[in-house]
Amino acid sequence: LGTRPLLKAFPLKSGTRQGCPLSPLLFNIVLETLARAIRQTKEIKGIKIGKEELKLSLFADDMILYLEDPKGSTKKLLELINEFSKVAGYKINTHKSKAFLYISDKTSETEMRKNTPFTISSKKIKYLGINLTKEVKDLYNENYRTLKREVEEDLRRWKNIPCSWIGRTNIIKMAILPKVLYRFNAMPIKIPTAFLVEIDKAIMKFIWKNKRPRIAKAILSRKCESGGIAIPDFKLYYRAIVTKTAWYWYQNRRVDQWYRIEDTETNPQSYNYLIFDKGAKSMQWRKDSIFNKWCWENWKSICNKMKLNPFLSPCTKVNSKWIKELDIKSETLRLIEEKVGSDLHIVGSGSKFLNRTPIAQELITRINKWDLLKLKSFFSARETIREVNREPTSWEQIFTPHTSDRALISRVYKELKKLDNKITKPG
Repeated sequence: LGTRPLLKAFPLKSGTRQGCPLSPLLFNIVLETLARAIRQTKEIKGIKIGKEELKLSLFADDMILYLEDPKGSTKKLLELINEFSKVAGYKINTHKSKAFLYISDKTSETEMRKNTPFTISSKKIKYLGINLTKEVKDLYNENYRTLKREVEEDLRRWKNIPCSWIGRTNIIKMAILPKVLYRFNAMPIKIPTAFLVEIDKAIMKFIWKNKRPRIAKAILSRKCESGGIAIPDFKLYYRAIVTKTAWYWYQNRRVDQWYRIEDTETNPQSYNYLIFDKGAKSMQWRKDSIFNKWCWENWKSICNKMKLNPFLSPCTKVNSKWIKELDIKSETLRLIEEKVGSDLHIVGSGSKFLNRTPIAQELITRINKWDLLKLKSFFSARETIREVNREPTSWEQIFTPHTSDRALISRVYKELKKLDNKITKPG
């Protein structure tokens, strides 16, 4: 497997037990050898977006390749896979494999159909349960209309199960919710409100066996300790999933290839300037942005409903556009981040500017005097004091203390649930 020094040979016997977590791990290690070979082979040309070249996506044994020159790249790709199969025993099932042609030249398409051993698809292709269509306008019909039919068919099949209304609610949580959340996650496009309303109606009919509901949905969706049974609110889950991308923007995780690719959608070209920063004020989106523009619009709408400033807050970073426009030296910013912290509320505004700890006070003597004057002026401004000199709210804290995206959707959903309860609370 490419280790140095080479390991001694070991006998192949019965392999791992069924269900052993070591089995997929070993498979991934072996398949990564093929993935690396594809990435490193220059004759296999991927799709270039900005400075990034995207060649493949992998999930277990499901592989999707993105080829800019299918005529020249396919031949080299098949040679590489055949060479790999001689060593690893990994082979392509040509009957199950599909090639999705995104070309308008009929002559080239006919030639590709003759020379490619895969089934050719010209309108859509399915990968990991998601329909990828040639036209963006077809994404909703091919993914969400089909999801609606699947949910309705499942509920129709289970309608005669001898089960209490609480049991039926648990069926929704265990069987329907994961299916819907997966589709939301994989395809967070803008969908009509009618879709979510129809899903909710179908679920309520299933729970109450097509009879009039005995308990209002607003009560059922409360926590158990508040008299409900935590029935999922699909509308809020959808908003939580659409909005969660803002967390990755705030963290500026350039380690993720999708982040580096999609960073070219905006002007200015940097997503981390959109969250609690000045960059969002002069934001211009490209017309073909179907995911990220919708995420930002939702995030901004949520901040407005919470009566929070989406551009300046205690969680605004020291390395933000607000501070960079003051023409502060990078050495000064680095010192503040290292010795004090990366958020403005830690630095302090007004009389609390660099005055919270002895280390912060000592830092004043080390900062360039012109930088210090500019920073004092900014942190003494009325707007800065009003927006920065307070503790972050629970919504803002989703973005700052968490360095992991573990349970991110749940954290966002809980905050949206709190907001929804405040808005709908009578009186």
